[in-house]
This record gives sequence, C-alpha cells and structure tokens, in this order.
Amino acid sequence: MKIKRYKRVKATMEFYKKSFGFRPPYNVLIDGTFCFEAKEKKVKIREQLPNYLRSELNIVTTQCCIIEVENLLRLKKTLSGCCQILKQFPLHRCGHEGKPVTSTTCIMSLLENGNPHRYIVATNDMSLRYKIRRTYCEVPQIFMLGVAPTLEKIPPNTLRKVDKERNKLISDEENDRLKAMKATLGITMGSEESNTNTESSKKKKKKKKKKASQEDENQINSSESCAS
Repeated sequence: MKIKRYKRVKATMEFYKKSFGFRPPYNVLIDGTFCFEAKEKKVKIREQLPNYLRSELNIVTTQCCIIEVENLLRLKKTLSGCCQILKQFPLHRCGHEGKPVTSTTCIMSLLENGNPHRYIVATNDMSLRYKIRRTYCEVPQIFMLGVAPTLEKIPPNTLRKVDKERNKLISDEENDRLKAMKATLGITMGSEESNTNTESSKKKKKKKKKKASQEDENQINSSESCAS
C-alpha cells in the first residue's frame, strides 16, 4: 500500500477513535455487495482488510444479509461465490431472526443509538452508503474501489457535528469557570462591603463621641463663666 494512502487511513481512524471511541480490534459489518465486488476483483477479504486498516478485525455479517443474497441467488446463479464468501463470517444477532428484513434495513437498525458496537460498515450499496452518511455521523464506511478496499473520507456533516460538540464542551467549561469566578468575587465583595460598613460605623461613633465631649466642655466653660 502506498505511504500516502496508509497515512490517510491512519488519520481517518485516529479521528474516529478520538471522536467516537473506536478501538482495535475494529468491528466490521459486511454485506453481500462488498463480497460480490471483492470476489470479482479477486480480493481476499480476511487478509486484505486487516492489512489495509493495520489492525486486527472482527468481521461479521447478519442472517438478513445472507438470506437476501440467497434469494437473489435463485435469480442469478453467478452470486453463488459471493454467498459462499459471506457465509464464512460469523453472524451478529440482529433481532430479525425468523422475520428477515432487507440488508439495508437490518444494517441501519444495528447502527441506531450512536452505533453502540462501533461498526465499520463494508458495503458497495450506494443507497445504503448514502443513508448511513446522512443518518449516522459516527459510522466509518469501507467500499471496493477498483481492486482495493477504500475507507471513505470523513463526511462534512460528521466534521460539523464533532466541531459543534467540541465548541459546546469548551463553552460549558468556560461557563463553569465564569460561575466559579463570580461566586468567588461575590464572597470577596461581600466581605469588603462588610468591612467598609464596620469602618464607617466606627467613624460615625467616633464623631458622635467627639461631638459629645465638645458639648460637655462647652457647658463646663459656660458654668465657670457664670460663677465668676
């Protein structure tokens, strides 16, 4: 793999690790369209995906994805190789056992509530990729481009969401610091006000005492004058 390509993959996964809590070994949710393209391009998924992401991977699929390919296989026998590849991977319990849904519906349901399993979705279904990109910001996607798996660039709406949350976090921290400063200043101002009032009261008492002493002295002088 070219150095530039590897650096881009590394930077992208670092972004998802820091922003959404992804950790190796990464969980990869794969569907039939990705397996079909991989077979057509003679890509060995178990070998090339871990090498591409430079990490151990837990690659899984769902019963719904397999049933969908099996149904299509009845119409198009060339999908037999794709079906065999998909069945090599462990099944993730999707909750649709006994009542299968389309692979798109199944995968979208597993990504609800913030992609709790931290899935990287491997698909070449353009409509599914578009839905994931528009609906779930925290989901990286891999697709087959030519003869190589390719990690999708970070979508603009994902970047906006992360920036917004970071700005909100900074804003909340600043607000907390401001409240703490106001509380401290309020205590200090109250103490200063109390000290000021005490000093003012003392000054008034001194003035009253001095005035009373002056009046007493004047009275004594007046009495002495009268006696003379």
